[in-house]
Amino acid sequence: MREELEAVWAGFADPPDEARPRAWWHWMDGNVDPEGIRLDLEWLHGVGVRGVQMFDGGMGTPLVVPDRVRFGSARWREAVELAKATARRLGLEFAVATSPGWSAAGGPWVSPGDAMKKLVWSETVVSGGGRVELALAPLPDVAGPFQDLPRWGDNPEPNRFCQDWITIAVPDDPAQHALRPATVTASAPIEGAERLTDGHHADVIALPRDPGRPSSAWIEQEFASPVTVAAVTVGLPGPKGFGAAPPPHAVLAASDDGSAWTVVTGLPASAVPVRTATFPPVTARRFRLLLEAETAEAALPRLAAGVRVPPVLRRATEFAVSEFALYPGGRVHQGELKAGFGTALDYYALDAAPEVAGPAIDPDRVLDLTAYLGADGVLRWDASCQPTARGSSRCPDTRRSGWNTARPLGPSWATKGSPASAPTPAMSTWMQPSCRTGESWPDSAAWATSPGCS
Repeated sequence: MREELEAVWAGFADPPDEARPRAWWHWMDGNVDPEGIRLDLEWLHGVGVRGVQMFDGGMGTPLVVPDRVRFGSARWREAVELAKATARRLGLEFAVATSPGWSAAGGPWVSPGDAMKKLVWSETVVSGGGRVELALAPLPDVAGPFQDLPRWGDNPEPNRFCQDWITIAVPDDPAQHALRPATVTASAPIEGAERLTDGHHADVIALPRDPGRPSSAWIEQEFASPVTVAAVTVGLPGPKGFGAAPPPHAVLAASDDGSAWTVVTGLPASAVPVRTATFPPVTARRFRLLLEAETAEAALPRLAAGVRVPPVLRRATEFAVSEFALYPGGRVHQGELKAGFGTALDYYALDAAPEVAGPAIDPDRVLDLTAYLGADGVLRWDASCQPTARGSSRCPDTRRSGWNTARPLGPSWATKGSPASAPTPAMSTWMQPSCRTGESWPDSAAWATSPGCS
């Protein structure tokens, strides 16, 4: 018995290679060099690991080697050969994942049309009551987290792609349109303030941000007379991933005199760079967006005493603002998260308070105009008789003279070789933010069209 116990203990203290652990071995964002390969494998062998599975992934890791080694390139193949030879010399098992990316569905061989996609839309106001023939606004066609916003630091040109999916129309309503301020000021001089309310996110307004310590900034909209606001959409794009400066926390405040300010709502950072909040209506002449942000160091895990910060920090020198739009209503609270453009820890917590819930769109007022949109992007439609969403036809009375057409919801792709950075939300969840309307048909109605997928 004693001999058996001693044998068991000896096997536990010095297990055979087949009983020793194997490890994931991540090659992150092309940060690969020959010396690093050798040192990694020798260290893993020295601590008792007896096999690795190499996994080529991307998570926004900063570049810490002279040149990025891209998956499938000649240098990448040379690196794999070196890893294989080093593993054989050390007696390590060596496995390689079938493709790059966390989804195991990426790779440079995947064309944009076959890559993962997200839903995008555009809107065009159309006067109804007769024949309509006009080109609808083009759809966003870039790979990125939301609409026309590209992934931070990426060049969107090489792989543009978009495909029409459906064209719908809803009655136009003033609540759906962003309010236009008389003046826009900020904590630093800005130009092109009209970009803050145009619904696009590719162009940003930049405000100074201290990269070395917590900092703040603000943008203020002033109106000639008091306006009532019940929703706000803010676009705050920025870097993501390990070592990136954290996104700012945003707060909307209101004032009549510019001196006494009242907090209206907070817009906490989320997995989506665009944030929408609804709230009980507030009437004021001035509305200010307050931005506060920590340093890149604050985003790192807490380090033990004596441990140096690794060379991975991506500091932010500016607050990038792509949108600051105020609405009388017609928005969905945290609609970007509800539609699946990012994930949330608690989806039940995303619901707006009952007292701020606005009117929902009547499905019978949504018209399917897909059959009237040509391959050239031109809508040719007799607006005097409207097809319904159920495929039948009905003629409106004279008050229903126009529509807001939404050319929506088509697919959008993730960049070749990248992980699943553009999730595909369910169509039903995004219909409300793009098509929401009031209860009655406005006298000067128009159609807003929203098509396709990019």
